[in-house]
Amino acid sequence: MVENVIGVIGVPLGIATNLLLDGRELLVPMATEESSVIAAVCNAAKQCRSGGGIVTSVSGTEMIAQLQLLELQDPEQARLIIIEHREEIRNFCDAIDPVLVEHGGGFRDIQVHVLETRGGQMLITHLIVDTRDAMGANAVNSMAEALAPELERWTGGRINLRILSNLAARRLARARGVWKLEDIGGKQVRDDILSAFWFAEADPYRAATHNKGIMNGIAAVALATGNDTRALEVCNKEKRVFSETVCLQRFLRISNN
Repeated sequence: MVENVIGVIGVPLGIATNLLLDGRELLVPMATEESSVIAAVCNAAKQCRSGGGIVTSVSGTEMIAQLQLLELQDPEQARLIIIEHREEIRNFCDAIDPVLVEHGGGFRDIQVHVLETRGGQMLITHLIVDTRDAMGANAVNSMAEALAPELERWTGGRINLRILSNLAARRLARARGVWKLEDIGGKQVRDDILSAFWFAEADPYRAATHNKGIMNGIAAVALATGNDTRALEVCNKEKRVFSETVCLQRFLRISNN
């Protein structure tokens, strides 16, 4: 699948147990070279079972392709021209992947904005596509590639990049659980967990390590299931706590009883 291949590297594959996910017992594969990661997941999963286990939700199944237009005399006018062609763009994109449309997916909308950069103004068009259960890179990239000449023809500009965005803000997966005090070791353990979170929230040096610990579990499951670990890790910012950690503050409730 890659170039200049000379061999493969094996990564230990383990199974996370004790997981009660949306009311179902699940065994989850995890591929990682680091000890204690799988054990920690098994232990945490066991501790939250009395609180109902883990409950998940997904915000949607939409992905975004970005088309970068350059060399425009009037970017604002070009923006309006593209918006006026919205229904034409819908028909064009859906014709690229009729199988996706048959399964309930396909083009959903466009967003067009003028971006101020060090290199001058750029017009960025977002194609919003419902990719259903697929990751969607092939589908949205094909649509963007095919649509690029049309945008150039309509606006008189020049397309540079036309590619998927890995910032999947329209298909966020969330998980929440309740850990009771008696299951985690009491109030002191609870307070120490929260103190560690507040440390990471305020300090980038701790945040980087804190985030790495979160990615230990996420990347291990992604790798074991053949998914793109880099696409997940690219959202991890050195100077801010990773979004899943922020969800702790909002969704992870540690019971007082």
